[in-house]
Amino acid sequence: MIEEPPTTDLPTTPAQAPKTGVDVIAGYLKTLPQSPGVYRMLDANGDVIYVGKARQLKARVSNYVRLAGHTNRIARMILATAAMEFITVGTEAEALLLEANLIKRFRPRFNVLMRDDKSFPYILIARDHAAPAVMKHRGARNRKGAYFGPFASAGSTTVSGMSTQAGRASRATARRSVQKINSARKSFRTNLPTRAA
Repeated sequence: MIEEPPTTDLPTTPAQAPKTGVDVIAGYLKTLPQSPGVYRMLDANGDVIYVGKARQLKARVSNYVRLAGHTNRIARMILATAAMEFITVGTEAEALLLEANLIKRFRPRFNVLMRDDKSFPYILIARDHAAPAVMKHRGARNRKGAYFGPFASAGSTTVSGMSTQAGRASRATARRSVQKINSARKSFRTNLPTRAA
């Protein structure tokens, strides 16, 4: 016969919930630098709920130590924050690129922008033709060629005005350009060889 251990009537206390919200965020302010960077807010389960960038991390995060003056969505995000992680970078542009990549990777529920599948533009020097083509490229890199980037905006990938290595290469070598010719009845594309300037 197996005896069961005696039961005792000890008062049970609910498990203490981890700290969240303004107090947690305020605890990080003492050690934050004034440099550019990216911050991640995590909930009690360790899931990333928000990714943000800042020109000055300390100044940006200090905005979250009060609930007043925020939208309901931001106030809920602050209250759900149980921990934060920070990455410092050299420039605000680097922070922007890193933020976008982290949002695409983690898909945090409080980030409403940049959750689409649109990727950053690259410059592609395609090698699948006798004369290489220099073009903007987004998406999967499955075409043969050299990729340069990513760039923060599509405007910075213009071949004519960019000061990147790819731009210099395209201006210094013969390249294939694509010219669109419109006629009264039809529109078609032709590949025209160009000379180096």
